[in-house]
Amino acid sequence: ESPFFLPYDHPTIVDMQYVSHVERAVASAMYYKGYDVRKRFANIDRWLSAYEKLPHYMASKSDYYTHCMDIPPQYGPCFDNNSDLAQRARASIDPSKARLPVDWRSDLEPPTAAQLEVPEEDFRIEAALRLISNH
Repeated sequence: ESPFFLPYDHPTIVDMQYVSHVERAVASAMYYKGYDVRKRFANIDRWLSAYEKLPHYMASKSDYYTHCMDIPPQYGPCFDNNSDLAQRARASIDPSKARLPVDWRSDLEPPTAAQLEVPEEDFRIEAALRLISNH
C-alpha cells in the first residue's frame, strides 16, 4: 500500500500540495504545544518518512524553527503553552539557545532514518564545505 495520497509509489500533485503545510503543522505543534504529531498519527509519519527518502525533497525540506517562524506573519500569532515538552522543544529547536556540540540524536526535531545511518563526521564535512563555498 502506498504511503502517498494516491496509490502510486511516488508522490503526486496532491501530496505536493499538502506536504509543506503538514511540515509546518508538525513543527509548530511541537514548538508551541509540545505535541508530537508524527508520534500520534502513524499515517502522517509514514507519509513524511516516504517523502524523506526522496533526495529532491530533502534538498528543499526546511527545519522546524524556520517553519515555526514563518507561520505568524502568514496566519497570525501562535499561542504556546508551558507544558514541559513544549518548553523543552522551544529550547531545543530555537537556534539562539543552541550549544556545541549538538546532540542530534536526542533533538526534538527528529532526524530521518537515512540521516541516522550517516556518520556524524560526514555532516561536519558537509557543513565545512558549505561554509567555504559561501565565501
